[in-house]
Amino acid sequence: MNRTSLMFTALAAIASPLAAQQHHAAPARRAQQAAGCPGMSGGHMMMGGMDSTMMQGMMMPGMMMPGMDSMMAPMHALMAFAPAHLLERRTDLQLDNDQADRLTHIAAQSRASADSGMSTAMMHSRELSDVVKGSGDPTAATTHFTAMHDAMGLAHAAMLRAALQARAVLTPGQRERAAQRCGGAPQHH
Repeated sequence: MNRTSLMFTALAAIASPLAAQQHHAAPARRAQQAAGCPGMSGGHMMMGGMDSTMMQGMMMPGMMMPGMDSMMAPMHALMAFAPAHLLERRTDLQLDNDQADRLTHIAAQSRASADSGMSTAMMHSRELSDVVKGSGDPTAATTHFTAMHDAMGLAHAAMLRAALQARAVLTPGQRERAAQRCGGAPQHH
């Protein structure tokens, strides 16, 4: 068996159990989506303009590691505080004009960084896909995967930073309402 066939066989073997895991996580994701909670898998647009469809386009079979959902849980819970999401809930959270202005500023500041990172990640994802479908060169694949991963990390860091800044704008009661609606633990700060 040549190296390319072996690689595709390994990817298929890894992808099958991972696809089965998605079924078990679906009810919780649907409940969060129905509650209007943002997140990477909820189908809602995140701050950087990336939704679950874009994320699926970037993920190739076998790229999601077991346990990734639990590793990302803290970030998913924090996305309840994404500035754009808080602004959508302005009435429910009883945001005053000053809070709304500050959240708008935080969202605008972080959007460029998040968008740039995701754009770079998408470019490297396409390149990685081309390498895997074409030559199968491990060095080229590793180079594009690493660049894609780094760019996604920068985009996620921008979203994380914005959510933390936005959470700080809220009163304790507003933080608790925002966290509880999305199934997160109350935020004590």
